[in-house]
Amino acid sequence: MGGLFLLLRYVSFPVISLLNYLPIISRQSPKHANGLTVFFFVIASVFAFEYIQVWDFSRIKKILSGLVVLIVAFVSWLISKQGGFYAIEMGKALQHVSITLILFSAAIAALRLSAGWARYSISKAQYGVLAVLTAELILYIPFGNSNSVFLWARIGLSGLVLACGMLLLNHRYLTAGLTGFVALATYISLIVLPDTGLPVQFELDEPPAYMQWLREHTGSNYRTFGIQPETSSLGAIQDIGVVGPFGLQEFHNLVRLISNEEDLRGYEISTTFTLAGYMNFELEQYTLVKPIFDWIGVRYLILDHGYFNSQQRIDHIPLLSEPELRVAYEDERVTVIESQLVKPRVFFSPYYRVFHDQESILAFFQDDPREILGPPILEKGSIPETIKDSKSGEFPLPKIATELYTANRLRFAFEAPTSGLLVIKDGFYPGWRATIDGKDADVLRVNEKQSCVEMGRGGRRGAKGEIEEFSLNHVSPI
Repeated sequence: MGGLFLLLRYVSFPVISLLNYLPIISRQSPKHANGLTVFFFVIASVFAFEYIQVWDFSRIKKILSGLVVLIVAFVSWLISKQGGFYAIEMGKALQHVSITLILFSAAIAALRLSAGWARYSISKAQYGVLAVLTAELILYIPFGNSNSVFLWARIGLSGLVLACGMLLLNHRYLTAGLTGFVALATYISLIVLPDTGLPVQFELDEPPAYMQWLREHTGSNYRTFGIQPETSSLGAIQDIGVVGPFGLQEFHNLVRLISNEEDLRGYEISTTFTLAGYMNFELEQYTLVKPIFDWIGVRYLILDHGYFNSQQRIDHIPLLSEPELRVAYEDERVTVIESQLVKPRVFFSPYYRVFHDQESILAFFQDDPREILGPPILEKGSIPETIKDSKSGEFPLPKIATELYTANRLRFAFEAPTSGLLVIKDGFYPGWRATIDGKDADVLRVNEKQSCVEMGRGGRRGAKGEIEEFSLNHVSPI
């Protein structure tokens, strides 16, 4: 029941999906309960394996019937949520339904046969169940290739493994041996022959050439968008793409700012946000909200040729003629486009604007993304007395040297010409602490989602300042 419950949460089944709004759980993607789900099913299979001789098939039939009704109800609800049958790619849907029915029918038939053997041989029945489990698990070993021929070959491989097990249990050793040989040959073919898929050889300690180039040109001042989240860490590059449950609410608000409704809904369901691959962020949308990308320091767009090519995506082509964008790097794997209007991740501002609350700031930037390039915005009621004094005239902006930039600690050195804000474009978190010249300073939320440190007048005007951010127990998502 626990595994079934988590599966229903995984697919956002009505009522059960309300759990996603609870504290802590709301910060975790449903898919990140997969380990616990598998654990529940492993325990259930152990009990089923041990007590096969007392299986009550009349009860099992009722449970399976209820499960089928539940699945049909959910699929119907999901179709209506997606906009009806016209919004569904019927070819792919029919393929997936067919595969599900084939696997479900084969498993039920084999388990029913195993239960029959339990009347006179418990060990034979248990080996039958083991054959079913092995056939099911073999589906997941050769993967990473979405080609339909490859998919059906995996189904065939699973069937061969199941047939081999059943033939062995019926003492058809020669036929079982031949079937096992064909299964082994099929498995090897699925690993060796395809151009894509896993396993593949990969130098984990040696980032690809384009990542090395990006690391050299981004440093700690700029970000990228377009590297798959699980691989960007190879080159120590901060890419804003995410696949995981730990994004702060501020990152959710960033996605609200830069996404259309469809991409936002996709992120809210999956907590996945990528330029290509897991989720496709339209580059037409990028041009509409480019000031926001520039402001948060996204200097490079990474166009993976595996996705951006004449057969798949060509929405990057208009970007190549934009005067403020240029191709900065290109090899056989990627094309890197650079924004020439990108802003640094840290800057000092002697001025600020004040809005009533977060929602009003968010709506302001949604109406006109270019407004984010103006003075930073603080929420009413969060402004310290030390920076409330009004200013007039122009102040030279200091050069800010980044002396340390790690997940949990940042250090900057600069000369502040007046009181103001040191804006650090990482997601705001209330547990952060900051010091200036060894003295505590307030960490504020700026522009609705980022961080800043107030710098008052008390002996600091023109002084050498060093900020250590932020003794924190939380890793910022961007």
